[in-house]
Amino acid sequence: MVTRLRRLEGLLGARLNDLDYKAISELVGNTDAAEAEDLDYKRQHYTGSDPSREELAKDVAAFANHTGGLLILGMAENKGVPSRVFDVDLDDSHLRHIRQVIANNTAPPVPYETIPVHNPDVPGTGFLLIAVPRSPYGPHAVTTQPTKLSRDGLRYPRRGGSQTEWLTETDVATAYRNRSTAAAERDRRLDDVEAELVDAVASRTTPHLIVTLVPEQAGDMVIDSGRFARYQEELRATQLYLGQGVSNFGQVVVGARRLIVTEGAGRCTRRSRATSSTHCCARCPSSPPTRATGQQPLAPATSVCLS
Repeated sequence: MVTRLRRLEGLLGARLNDLDYKAISELVGNTDAAEAEDLDYKRQHYTGSDPSREELAKDVAAFANHTGGLLILGMAENKGVPSRVFDVDLDDSHLRHIRQVIANNTAPPVPYETIPVHNPDVPGTGFLLIAVPRSPYGPHAVTTQPTKLSRDGLRYPRRGGSQTEWLTETDVATAYRNRSTAAAERDRRLDDVEAELVDAVASRTTPHLIVTLVPEQAGDMVIDSGRFARYQEELRATQLYLGQGVSNFGQVVVGARRLIVTEGAGRCTRRSRATSSTHCCARCPSSPPTRATGQQPLAPATSVCLS
């Protein structure tokens, strides 16, 4: 699943995995696409030198420790504004190098995705996107030896505007506390969602398998008439492989803060959690759009019951 970076999707006009070469090339000279807290440009690939390995580890860790972000390799910049295209090679050796550097020089290893965007006129070259989500495992440290003297001994980078800053001891302590709190909240959500579904099927006499999931990445789920129609279309087209042939979801309805999808005697519940009771999801498809909001929103939970 491709990392979702909402601001950049709006800027670029598509999801990251749907971007084409032309769309990125046309960023040249666009001041709205200047480097920011979630966007950075590199003219060429990171090399195997010590400073370059340190730079790659620092760049991805800084995004992961902040709000997430996107590195676009193959684009030069002038004062932060994309200025000229310099296609990079998209061969496997460069992807392996990126994987090895991030795995060996960040702790814990930073989650990321590489998305090659090919130049249709020059096969094997183009842009390489490195998409980094906001990480639930932060803070991420850079573990390489510093290549130049620095007063920042802790080596925990974070994106600050279009630059990288280093976390203080207090920042690091707060980040660790937030990670523990978020993990405990995910566990509580799992228990709550599962317990509710268990109560709903307690009177049934058939065996049940209940699977409950809470995504690690925070998100939101808006329900309005247009999105509900899309949810219906996508869910009804989903094929279920439950060991007894292939079937599809049937009815899709909106419940209190959730979508409820049924197939026979099974039920799949998808929830959108709001930060207050005034921001719960719509109770009917025609209700106004609502959104789970907050500085650290909870991701929708999913509970699936197979009976």
